[in-house]
Amino acid sequence: GDGDTLRMDYQGENITVRLACIDTPETSQTPWGPAATARLRQLTPRDSTIQFREADTDRYGRLVAEIYANGQNINLQMVAEGYAPVYTRFLSSCPDTQAQLLQAEAQAQQQRLNFWSQEDPIMPWDYRRSR
Repeated sequence: GDGDTLRMDYQGENITVRLACIDTPETSQTPWGPAATARLRQLTPRDSTIQFREADTDRYGRLVAEIYANGQNINLQMVAEGYAPVYTRFLSSCPDTQAQLLQAEAQAQQQRLNFWSQEDPIMPWDYRRSR
């Protein structure tokens, strides 16, 4: 998928999973959209074992979840590394990690990591709305 979506085999079915509570730049938002996609691929390589905590199902029928690989919360990792802003509109879907996500985002912004290195970043949800 892209930086906040992945496809995986689950109980013999190929499903699409949208990472809960975060929103990465769109693929056309270069360079940070493609960078987020590449980072998600590194964190969840093909044939890796993924655990997840289901949060919701979105309007496209995708499972929305917090993803874990190697015991690590991938959603939180993407935010901490500055590849994804917190999607505050849907933050209530992650009650156990809400505070951690917000703290990680504040630190990434302060350190101007990746997406946050831009002078005036366009939030992915604003970018989509403008198209």
